[in-house]
Amino acid sequence: MTTDKPPRHDLLGSEVHTSSVWILASALIAAWAVAHLLSRRFLKSKPLKLAGFVVRTVLGTAAIWAFWQAVARHLVLETSWPLWVCGFIGAFSIEVLIALYQLEKRIVRPGVGRWLLALRLILTAAVLTILVQPVFSRNETRRVDRNVVVLLDDSASMQISDKDMPVAEKLAVAAFEGIDVMKERPEMPRLFSQAKTLAADFDRLAEMFKLADNSSRDDVKEFIAAHKEEIDKVQKAGSDWAEAVSQAMDENRKEQRDLPEDIRRLRNEVRKRFLTDFRERLKDLGSGLARTDERQVRSGARDAALQLTRGIEMAGPYSDAVDQRFYDALPEDARKKIDTAAARTRAELAQKILTRKPGDQASLVDQIADKYTLRHMRFGKKPAESDRVDGPAGDDVFRSRTDFTAALDRIKETYE
Repeated sequence: MTTDKPPRHDLLGSEVHTSSVWILASALIAAWAVAHLLSRRFLKSKPLKLAGFVVRTVLGTAAIWAFWQAVARHLVLETSWPLWVCGFIGAFSIEVLIALYQLEKRIVRPGVGRWLLALRLILTAAVLTILVQPVFSRNETRRVDRNVVVLLDDSASMQISDKDMPVAEKLAVAAFEGIDVMKERPEMPRLFSQAKTLAADFDRLAEMFKLADNSSRDDVKEFIAAHKEEIDKVQKAGSDWAEAVSQAMDENRKEQRDLPEDIRRLRNEVRKRFLTDFRERLKDLGSGLARTDERQVRSGARDAALQLTRGIEMAGPYSDAVDQRFYDALPEDARKKIDTAAARTRAELAQKILTRKPGDQASLVDQIADKYTLRHMRFGKKPAESDRVDGPAGDDVFRSRTDFTAALDRIKETYE
């Protein structure tokens, strides 16, 4: 445990030992008390009493200042006030209270007067403590055990392969497996899969420009300048994406030839409506940035995200047709490799995703294990923990049901 104290410029240096500071504070407090005893005995006239009041206030200021210096060796003083000012306030207040006590002795009983003085001094001490704000400050090092549980569905429904898997999904599985022929896959499906991420980026940009209603044009200009790199990155990503899609839709490309008539019409619709509208939204965004109009920027970014979302839905059949055209044009042995990869059961595909090591990189499950405490659990009719993701398979009874809730309850019980 170490004490982490914020720096103050009015504290004594570390070269002054803590015990010396406490001795100094004790000596000054004792001198202050002695000064009161001497004042009552020798100072009888008003000028002398006033001079004594001033001297005692100065001495009290020094005593309280030294006391807080000593306290600061153990606690953090959060006050922003200089310690000598806090000392002066305390000393002056105490001197006034003692002077009032000397006056009140003439009109109240001695016992009552002492009680009033004690209560006032306690209240003054409390106010001074609130003013200086001494607090404990410490650093604690704790080990936070971050756990991740990999749940694998081992029910009967996961032991079958998807015989009716669409061609686009087959090609996605083949690309994941790293089959060489997938390097020739048309860019269209990949580009439209990127559109989801790009739409999220434009949505985030729109949210970023929700500035205060009273923001001036200069405020907007400063905000744009501060986030210029991020804004330029999203703009460039949108422009590059639109250009890449336009090139991928070139009718002279091999995968674009001999498409059905309805798909060709859809392609033209995507080119004319979607790409043109998306580029217009990018222009609106750029115009808003040039004019420092945050509303136009926000509207342009939001509309661009909306156009991307609509474009994904509109181009879905077109993208699938391009994939189908590519798949049909492949040699027989290439199609067989793709079909074999896609014919794996769902459980095998899930295990492959978790344990596959792309090149020299670690598998997904190994990457998780590097950062977290990893546990594996399979579930069917009931949950069962395992020491690895491809642990022992369940029997027919285990696979007869899928009870995901029971698996979650088991995890919850473990960490409660």
